[in-house]
Amino acid sequence: DLARVRAGEAPATSLPSTARYSFYAGGTSALTMLVGLGGLVLVIVATFRLAKNHEALGRPGTRWTPGWAVAGWLIPLANAVLPSLQVRDLWRGSDPELGLDTHEWRRRTTPPVVWLALGFSVLSVAIGLVMFGRMLDQGFDMFGPGENFRVSIAQSIADMRGMQAAAGLCSVVYACLMAWLLTQVAQRQQVLAERSRLVGPGAPPPYGASQFATSPYATSPYGASQFVPGVHPVAPTFPPAWFADPWGRFQLRWWDGVSWTAHVSTGGATAYDPLAGTPPDPPR
Repeated sequence: DLARVRAGEAPATSLPSTARYSFYAGGTSALTMLVGLGGLVLVIVATFRLAKNHEALGRPGTRWTPGWAVAGWLIPLANAVLPSLQVRDLWRGSDPELGLDTHEWRRRTTPPVVWLALGFSVLSVAIGLVMFGRMLDQGFDMFGPGENFRVSIAQSIADMRGMQAAAGLCSVVYACLMAWLLTQVAQRQQVLAERSRLVGPGAPPPYGASQFATSPYATSPYGASQFVPGVHPVAPTFPPAWFADPWGRFQLRWWDGVSWTAHVSTGGATAYDPLAGTPPDPPR
Protein backbone atom coordinates (compact mmCIF):
# COMPACT_ATOMS: atom_id res chain seq x y z
CA ASP A 1 0.00 0.00 0.00
CA LEU A 2 2.80 2.41 0.82
CA ALA A 3 4.48 1.82 -2.54
CA ARG A 4 1.19 2.52 -4.38
CA VAL A 5 0.76 5.74 -2.40
CA ARG A 6 4.29 6.83 -3.23
CA ALA A 7 3.68 6.06 -6.92
CA GLY A 8 0.47 8.08 -6.90
CA GLU A 9 -1.70 5.05 -7.62
CA ALA A 10 -3.64 5.25 -4.35
CA PRO A 11 -4.60 7.98 -1.87
CA ALA A 12 -2.93 8.27 1.52
CA THR A 13 -6.24 7.44 3.13
CA SER A 14 -5.83 3.87 1.89
CA LEU A 15 -3.08 3.38 4.45
CA PRO A 16 -4.04 2.17 7.94
CA SER A 17 -4.60 4.94 10.40
CA THR A 18 -1.68 6.52 12.25
CA ALA A 19 -3.21 5.23 15.48
CA ARG A 20 -2.65 1.67 14.27
CA TYR A 21 0.96 2.40 13.37
CA SER A 22 1.53 4.17 16.67
CA PHE A 23 0.05 1.24 18.59
CA TYR A 24 2.24 -1.21 16.68
CA ALA A 25 5.42 0.77 17.14
CA GLY A 26 4.70 1.75 20.73
CA GLY A 27 3.50 -1.71 21.77
CA THR A 28 6.47 -3.59 20.39
CA SER A 29 8.87 -1.03 21.82
CA ALA A 30 7.27 -1.22 25.28
CA LEU A 31 7.34 -5.02 25.28
CA THR A 32 10.96 -5.07 24.19
CA MET A 33 11.83 -2.52 26.84
CA LEU A 34 10.17 -4.51 29.64
CA VAL A 35 11.90 -7.74 28.67
CA GLY A 36 15.23 -5.96 28.29
CA LEU A 37 14.84 -4.16 31.62
CA GLY A 38 14.17 -7.42 33.44
CA GLY A 39 17.23 -9.03 31.89
CA LEU A 40 19.33 -5.95 32.66
CA VAL A 41 18.42 -6.08 36.36
CA LEU A 42 19.44 -9.74 36.54
CA VAL A 43 22.76 -9.00 34.82
CA ILE A 44 23.48 -6.07 37.15
CA VAL A 45 22.75 -8.12 40.28
CA ALA A 46 24.87 -11.05 39.08
CA THR A 47 27.76 -8.80 38.04
CA PHE A 48 27.67 -6.94 41.35
CA ARG A 49 27.83 -10.15 43.39
CA LEU A 50 30.62 -11.59 41.26
CA ALA A 51 32.56 -8.33 41.61
CA LYS A 52 32.23 -8.57 45.40
CA ASN A 53 33.58 -12.12 45.21
CA HIS A 54 36.40 -10.80 43.02
CA GLU A 55 37.41 -8.43 45.82
CA ALA A 56 37.10 -11.12 48.49
CA LEU A 57 39.47 -13.37 46.53
CA GLY A 58 42.16 -10.70 46.81
CA ARG A 59 42.65 -9.13 43.39
CA PRO A 60 44.91 -6.06 43.68
CA GLY A 61 44.69 -3.44 40.95
CA THR A 62 41.01 -4.01 40.15
CA ARG A 63 39.69 -1.13 38.05
CA TRP A 64 36.06 -2.23 37.80
CA THR A 65 34.80 -2.28 41.38
CA PRO A 66 31.30 -3.58 42.28
CA GLY A 67 29.88 -0.08 41.83
CA TRP A 68 30.66 -0.27 38.12
CA ALA A 69 28.17 -3.14 37.81
CA VAL A 70 25.51 -0.41 38.04
CA ALA A 71 27.37 2.71 36.90
CA GLY A 72 28.66 1.02 33.74
CA TRP A 73 25.12 0.85 32.38
CA LEU A 74 24.24 4.47 33.17
CA ILE A 75 26.84 6.18 30.98
CA PRO A 76 25.45 6.73 27.45
CA LEU A 77 27.43 5.06 24.67
CA ALA A 78 30.08 3.87 27.15
CA ASN A 79 27.55 1.29 28.37
CA ALA A 80 28.22 -0.59 25.14
CA VAL A 81 31.77 -1.30 26.35
CA LEU A 82 32.12 -1.03 30.14
CA PRO A 83 30.05 -4.10 31.17
CA SER A 84 32.06 -6.34 28.85
CA LEU A 85 35.33 -4.95 30.19
CA GLN A 86 34.22 -5.67 33.74
CA VAL A 87 33.25 -9.24 32.83
CA ARG A 88 36.66 -9.61 31.21
CA ASP A 89 38.36 -8.77 34.51
CA LEU A 90 36.01 -11.05 36.43
CA TRP A 91 36.90 -13.90 34.09
CA ARG A 92 40.63 -13.34 34.46
CA GLY A 93 40.41 -13.02 38.23
CA SER A 94 38.40 -16.24 38.59
CA ASP A 95 41.09 -18.51 37.15
CA PRO A 96 40.99 -21.58 39.45
CA GLU A 97 44.75 -22.06 39.00
CA LEU A 98 45.48 -18.75 40.69
CA GLY A 99 46.09 -18.27 44.37
CA LEU A 100 44.57 -15.62 46.57
CA ASP A 101 45.76 -12.04 46.80
CA THR A 102 47.93 -12.00 43.70
CA HIS A 103 48.65 -9.55 40.89
CA GLU A 104 49.01 -12.44 38.45
CA TRP A 105 45.30 -12.40 37.65
CA ARG A 106 45.77 -9.40 35.32
CA ARG A 107 48.10 -11.45 33.11
CA ARG A 108 45.53 -14.16 32.47
CA THR A 109 44.14 -14.51 28.95
CA THR A 110 40.70 -13.36 27.89
CA PRO A 111 38.49 -15.86 26.02
CA PRO A 112 37.32 -14.84 22.51
CA VAL A 113 33.69 -15.01 23.63
CA VAL A 114 34.23 -11.84 25.71
CA TRP A 115 35.32 -9.88 22.62
CA LEU A 116 32.46 -11.45 20.66
CA ALA A 117 29.97 -10.17 23.24
CA LEU A 118 31.60 -6.76 23.12
CA GLY A 119 31.28 -6.69 19.34
CA PHE A 120 27.56 -7.49 19.38
CA SER A 121 27.00 -4.84 22.07
CA VAL A 122 28.75 -2.14 20.05
CA LEU A 123 26.94 -3.19 16.88
CA SER A 124 23.56 -3.03 18.61
CA VAL A 125 24.24 0.49 19.90
CA ALA A 126 25.53 1.60 16.50
CA ILE A 127 22.35 0.42 14.77
CA GLY A 128 20.31 2.20 17.43
CA LEU A 129 22.14 5.45 16.73
CA VAL A 130 21.51 5.12 13.00
CA MET A 131 17.81 4.52 13.65
CA PHE A 132 17.67 7.53 15.96
CA GLY A 133 19.29 9.70 13.30
CA ARG A 134 16.77 8.61 10.68
CA MET A 135 13.89 9.26 13.04
CA LEU A 136 15.13 12.82 13.55
CA ASP A 137 15.55 13.27 9.81
CA GLN A 138 12.07 12.01 9.04
CA GLY A 139 10.49 13.73 12.01
CA PHE A 140 10.31 17.07 10.24
CA ASP A 141 8.26 15.53 7.44
CA MET A 142 5.62 14.44 9.93
CA PHE A 143 4.56 17.97 10.76
CA GLY A 144 2.17 18.77 7.98
CA PRO A 145 -1.24 17.82 6.60
CA GLY A 146 -2.79 14.63 7.94
CA GLU A 147 -2.03 12.67 4.78
CA ASN A 148 1.67 13.57 4.90
CA PHE A 149 1.81 12.57 8.54
CA ARG A 150 0.25 9.18 7.78
CA VAL A 151 2.64 8.53 4.91
CA SER A 152 5.68 9.58 6.96
CA ILE A 153 4.75 7.21 9.80
CA ALA A 154 4.26 4.31 7.40
CA GLN A 155 7.52 5.07 5.60
CA SER A 156 9.45 5.32 8.85
CA ILE A 157 8.27 1.91 10.07
CA ALA A 158 8.90 0.31 6.70
CA ASP A 159 12.42 1.74 6.45
CA MET A 160 13.47 0.73 9.95
CA ARG A 161 11.94 -2.73 10.11
CA GLY A 162 15.16 -4.38 9.00
CA MET A 163 17.32 -2.33 11.37
CA GLN A 164 14.98 -3.05 14.26
CA ALA A 165 15.30 -6.76 13.59
CA ALA A 166 19.10 -6.50 13.33
CA ALA A 167 19.38 -4.49 16.55
CA GLY A 168 17.08 -6.91 18.35
CA LEU A 169 19.08 -9.90 17.14
CA CYS A 170 22.36 -8.33 18.27
CA SER A 171 20.87 -7.56 21.68
CA VAL A 172 19.61 -11.12 22.13
CA VAL A 173 22.96 -12.63 21.15
CA TYR A 174 24.77 -10.21 23.47
CA ALA A 175 22.44 -11.08 26.37
CA CYS A 176 22.97 -14.81 25.82
CA LEU A 177 26.75 -14.43 25.69
CA MET A 178 26.77 -12.29 28.84
CA ALA A 179 24.57 -14.80 30.67
CA TRP A 180 26.92 -17.64 29.71
CA LEU A 181 30.00 -15.66 30.74
CA LEU A 182 28.57 -14.71 34.13
CA THR A 183 27.56 -18.32 34.77
CA GLN A 184 31.06 -19.52 33.92
CA VAL A 185 32.66 -16.86 36.12
CA ALA A 186 30.46 -17.94 39.03
CA GLN A 187 31.52 -21.57 38.58
CA ARG A 188 35.21 -20.64 38.32
CA GLN A 189 34.98 -18.49 41.46
CA GLN A 190 33.34 -21.37 43.31
CA VAL A 191 36.15 -23.77 42.35
CA LEU A 192 38.81 -21.21 43.33
CA ALA A 193 37.11 -20.51 46.67
CA GLU A 194 36.91 -24.24 47.46
CA ARG A 195 40.56 -24.80 46.56
CA SER A 196 41.53 -21.87 48.77
CA ARG A 197 39.28 -23.16 51.59
CA LEU A 198 37.17 -20.04 51.63
CA VAL A 199 34.09 -22.26 51.31
CA GLY A 200 33.42 -25.96 51.54
CA PRO A 201 35.42 -28.51 53.56
CA GLY A 202 38.20 -26.91 55.57
CA ALA A 203 36.68 -23.43 55.47
CA PRO A 204 35.85 -21.69 58.76
CA PRO A 205 32.17 -21.76 59.71
CA PRO A 206 30.14 -18.54 59.66
CA TYR A 207 30.42 -16.50 62.82
CA GLY A 208 28.01 -17.85 65.40
CA ALA A 209 28.52 -21.49 64.42
CA SER A 210 31.44 -21.78 66.84
CA GLN A 211 30.72 -22.40 70.50
CA PHE A 212 34.04 -20.94 71.57
CA ALA A 213 33.62 -17.37 70.30
CA THR A 214 30.41 -16.01 71.73
CA SER A 215 30.80 -12.31 70.88
CA PRO A 216 32.64 -10.08 68.42
CA TYR A 217 34.90 -9.15 71.32
CA ALA A 218 36.04 -12.67 72.17
CA THR A 219 39.41 -12.81 73.87
CA SER A 220 42.63 -13.75 72.15
CA PRO A 221 43.07 -17.52 71.73
CA TYR A 222 46.37 -17.30 73.58
CA GLY A 223 44.51 -16.84 76.83
CA ALA A 224 46.45 -16.68 80.14
CA SER A 225 48.87 -19.26 81.47
CA GLN A 226 47.61 -21.27 84.41
CA PHE A 227 50.04 -21.66 87.29
CA VAL A 228 50.38 -25.13 88.71
CA PRO A 229 52.88 -25.56 91.59
CA GLY A 230 55.96 -27.45 90.46
CA VAL A 231 54.94 -27.33 86.78
CA HIS A 232 56.28 -24.84 84.25
CA PRO A 233 53.46 -22.55 83.04
CA VAL A 234 52.17 -23.54 79.62
CA ALA A 235 49.88 -21.38 77.54
CA PRO A 236 46.66 -23.27 76.84
CA THR A 237 45.71 -24.23 73.31
CA PHE A 238 42.38 -23.17 71.88
CA PRO A 239 40.22 -25.07 69.39
CA PRO A 240 39.47 -23.40 66.01
CA ALA A 241 37.14 -20.43 66.39
CA TRP A 242 36.50 -16.80 65.46
CA PHE A 243 38.30 -14.29 67.68
CA ALA A 244 38.98 -10.56 67.64
CA ASP A 245 41.40 -9.70 64.84
CA PRO A 246 44.80 -9.12 66.50
CA TRP A 247 45.73 -6.74 63.65
CA GLY A 248 42.57 -4.71 64.20
CA ARG A 249 41.78 -4.46 60.48
CA PHE A 250 38.59 -6.52 60.75
CA GLN A 251 36.15 -7.46 63.44
CA LEU A 252 37.09 -11.15 63.63
CA ARG A 253 39.83 -13.43 62.36
CA TRP A 254 39.80 -17.23 62.18
CA TRP A 255 42.07 -19.15 64.52
CA ASP A 256 42.59 -22.66 63.11
CA GLY A 257 43.77 -24.15 66.39
CA VAL A 258 47.43 -23.55 65.63
CA SER A 259 47.80 -20.09 64.09
CA TRP A 260 45.94 -17.14 62.68
CA THR A 261 44.64 -17.43 59.12
CA ALA A 262 43.69 -15.00 56.36
CA HIS A 263 39.96 -15.64 56.89
CA VAL A 264 38.29 -12.56 58.38
CA SER A 265 34.76 -11.44 59.11
CA THR A 266 33.00 -8.15 59.83
CA GLY A 267 29.30 -7.91 60.52
CA GLY A 268 28.82 -11.53 59.48
CA ALA A 269 30.38 -11.00 56.02
CA THR A 270 33.50 -13.10 55.46
CA ALA A 271 36.46 -12.00 53.36
CA TYR A 272 40.11 -12.75 52.70
CA ASP A 273 42.83 -10.61 54.26
CA PRO A 274 46.46 -11.72 53.83
CA LEU A 275 48.56 -11.94 56.97
CA ALA A 276 50.91 -8.96 57.30
CA GLY A 277 53.80 -9.20 59.69
CA THR A 278 53.42 -10.92 63.03
CA PRO A 279 50.45 -10.55 65.37
CA PRO A 280 50.84 -8.66 68.61
CA ASP A 281 52.46 -10.51 71.47
CA PRO A 282 49.96 -12.71 73.28
CA PRO A 283 48.67 -11.30 76.56
CA ARG A 284 50.14 -12.83 79.68
